[in-house]
Amino acid sequence: MLENDLKKHNVNVVGIITKDNSKETFNLTDNIYESYDITSIQGNGRLECVTLSNNKKTIKVDCDTLIFANPMLSDGLVAMRSNINLNPETTGPLVNENFMTSRETIFGCGNGIYIHNCIENIEKECINIINNIK
Repeated sequence: MLENDLKKHNVNVVGIITKDNSKETFNLTDNIYESYDITSIQGNGRLECVTLSNNKKTIKVDCDTLIFANPMLSDGLVAMRSNINLNPETTGPLVNENFMTSRETIFGCGNGIYIHNCIENIEKECINIINNIK
């Protein structure tokens, strides 16, 4: 599971945002944000926190990294709004051999950069990023 691989590399997972009741899918017992949307991303040179909202409340979550794993997200649109170069063949973010985008410390992988045929390839890309983060 990706969450376990992140933890093996000393990445502290502070929360998972999900649209469905999938607590049993993750090892976290706390910080599963069900039915929340990301309404704002804040930071000065580096991500500092995200604002999450649902119909009932708005909360801020302090973090320095945000991983998108949502097939409904328009990754090309997110890349354009973040001044990240696009790959004209896929309309997703353009990445190098280490999956870094044109903006230093911002990475893209999986279906966020192009549609993959199998989940194993996405997992390999994620592990590559985890292993190359310094």
